[in-house]
Amino acid sequence: MYITIEGTISGYVERRSKDNKVYRSVDLYVKGRDPGTLRVNIPEDGSGLAEQCRQAEGRQGRVLVELRRFEQTGRIFFDLVKLELVNGASPTGSAAGKH
Repeated sequence: MYITIEGTISGYVERRSKDNKVYRSVDLYVKGRDPGTLRVNIPEDGSGLAEQCRQAEGRQGRVLVELRRFEQTGRIFFDLVKLELVNGASPTGSAAGKH
């Protein structure tokens, strides 16, 4: 399932595992009934997305996110598919509907 979320790109995160694998994610601040920060994974093949997220820090954006369920544990992952900057928007955002 895919959802579109609008909010402020509040941070880019890069972590290394013990075997030196790099994991990237972006923090998105969203407003609404339960405002807060949502951490969204950047896929391994998303190096262009990673750079785009770094440059968009502090700016308003709209992201397309894939909700992916890991069948063995039932855990849900949020994977970034697309980032689009929103021009002329306020400094904070709100959650949007399904794609």
